[in-house]
Order: sequence, then structure tokens, then C-alpha cells
Amino acid sequence: MDVAYVYNAFDTRFDNLAVGCLLAVTLDYKNVAAVAEWCGKRSWFSIVTVVLLLGSRSVLGRAYHFSIGLTIDALLIAVLIVQVLQLYRTRLWSWLEWPAIRYLGAISYPMYLYHAWGASVGRQLPGNAGLLEFLAGILATIILASGSYYFIERPFLRLKPRGAQNPGDAPFSRPQSAPVLVPATPPGL
Repeated sequence: MDVAYVYNAFDTRFDNLAVGCLLAVTLDYKNVAAVAEWCGKRSWFSIVTVVLLLGSRSVLGRAYHFSIGLTIDALLIAVLIVQVLQLYRTRLWSWLEWPAIRYLGAISYPMYLYHAWGASVGRQLPGNAGLLEFLAGILATIILASGSYYFIERPFLRLKPRGAQNPGDAPFSRPQSAPVLVPATPPGL
């Protein structure tokens, strides 16, 4: 079995994208919303989900991991996302509101895109750097992701009109003619 292919190829991993899409489209249904609410009812439910995810990733064998394991992991992560979205104000999950963590969340996609380059920076350190190599890789990844976020992502997001938040709106279309609103009386009079 070619592990790199199974781990990276779209045809072997599309189910992970499908789980995320399914979660996004079904949360508006009452039955799904009720299950989601139940999943986020108690803080300790999320701990069970994390333990199951860690067990799925580390305890079960390679054959499990590269067959159904990756799909199970995606489902568990979807459950965890639903739980955390409801529990982020509780003591257990309040750290998710820390400014540094929120920033990492904002740059999480560029971090995903550039983590291999960041890790290669860490590997350039001389000798057996160990922890220093790991920390240098993380720092390089954050710097690359921040640059991407501020110089690529945000400028493109500014092209998007503020009203294009609704489904069906054209995301990058310019309004045909914007009405000019003139106040009847100047402010302050």
C-alpha cells in the first residue's frame, strides 16, 4: 500500500471534505440541530470525543487507520467542532477565546498550506536540534501564514461586498448602481 497516496490523494480522502460539507449543510435541520445540542450539553462529552479521537489515531493499527480510520477521525472532529462551538464559554474551553488562539484560528488555513515549508526551515538547523527544530518550524509556519493572511487573503476578502454573505449572492460581483443617500439635515444640527 502506498501510504503517501492513500493519505494525500483526493479520491482516497474526499470523504473528509464530505463530512465537513455534510455538517455545514445539515446543521439547519431540526433533528441534526437537536443532536448537535445534545452533543454539546456537557463539557465532559467533549473530553470523551478527544479521548476517542486520540485512541483512533494512536491505539488502533495501521490497517484500521488507512481504511476506515481516516473517516472515523473526520467524523469525530466534526462532533468535536459542534461541541466546542457550543462550549467555548465554559471553563474547559474558554482558552479558545484567548487573543493568540483566535489569531491562530484566523491563520489556520494558511498554516495548513505552508506548514511543510515551515518545517523545512526547522530542519535546516545544524545538528540534532530536536525541540528547537520543532519550535523553529512552528515559528516559520506562523510567519509564512501571517504574511499570506495579510498580503493575499485579506486583500481578496476586501473585494467581496459586505452584502454577499447570503447564499446565492455573487461573491465578487460589484453592485450595478449603488444609491447615494444624502441626509435631510446635516449631522449635529
